[in-house]
Amino acid sequence: MPLSNHLQPSGDDSWRKALLLRGPRGLAALARLTGLSNVHELVAGHAQASRLQHQDIASTVQAASPTEHPPRSTCDTRINEAYPGILSDPEWLIYTILTAISDWPWNPLGQAARQYLFLESDNLDHAARDLIEAPAARSWWEALPKNEQIMLGSGERQPDVQQLARRVEVYLKESSWRLPWGLTTSNKIGPRLPAARLCDDEAVYDLDEPIGCWRVPVDSEARVYEITVPSDWIALCETYPKLIHIPPEWTRWGVDAVRGLCADWFAVARDWDALHISMAGLLTTVGLPLEIGAYGSIFEDEIGSELTVWFRPCFGEPSFVTAFEGYEPPL
Repeated sequence: MPLSNHLQPSGDDSWRKALLLRGPRGLAALARLTGLSNVHELVAGHAQASRLQHQDIASTVQAASPTEHPPRSTCDTRINEAYPGILSDPEWLIYTILTAISDWPWNPLGQAARQYLFLESDNLDHAARDLIEAPAARSWWEALPKNEQIMLGSGERQPDVQQLARRVEVYLKESSWRLPWGLTTSNKIGPRLPAARLCDDEAVYDLDEPIGCWRVPVDSEARVYEITVPSDWIALCETYPKLIHIPPEWTRWGVDAVRGLCADWFAVARDWDALHISMAGLLTTVGLPLEIGAYGSIFEDEIGSELTVWFRPCFGEPSFVTAFEGYEPPL
């Protein structure tokens, strides 16, 4: 069911918890952290997940009426004890969550899993509270740290920023509903996992190993639009509206309107230099079906990590930081 009455921030953190429990990726992250059975394997993308198990999930959701809850899972209401200290370890926490949702856009049973998890949201309430209060997640709701941006590249070969910028120009001229990919950065995390985008297989697929992590000094005057909560996406669509036919992907993810509304990226790029999707935005907004007036909308269902999409380069020359050959979680 599309979300028509999006929550507005209030004086306490209850709105953050509520948004986590509505977003498909937020639910998937909580399922991983709590050890939720069945759906845990589905959303984590394990190749060995039982096909019968998947069918059971889908059929359970389809059979449940709006007031009928499917059989309870083995989910605990707190973060699983298998992750001691994870809530104070930014690298471990981000790695665990991003690997849990890495295949979400492409899994054919993803929408069934989302419905199942939404019915489990009461069971995930305490875990959501733990997550929003976690020291490691404190920065997820904040604006882009401009002095801590990492660009990925192949080894020690400096990324060709101008070539990437030309690719973005082509995307903008095509005026697609999809984000103009090409020039991206990600927040610096730590020495073991330098940036969140390293957890996104799609982001590193074409890069030669070891992957190079390059620091880019962002101009302090760069105009960056923040996607942190669903209302950020709604406001962007209302300010730069573009009416479209509903893409098949949107239908698969729960948008049932006749016409769609998205952001006109060519127009957005006239006023903004970049779009930042924070970890909070990833978990609360990406892939969430929305109603904006009479129109259906969804913000990019293929984003796999926190990142910033640049419409034009507003930073100095990249400098090499480190080569990345993989991350091993503490356990």
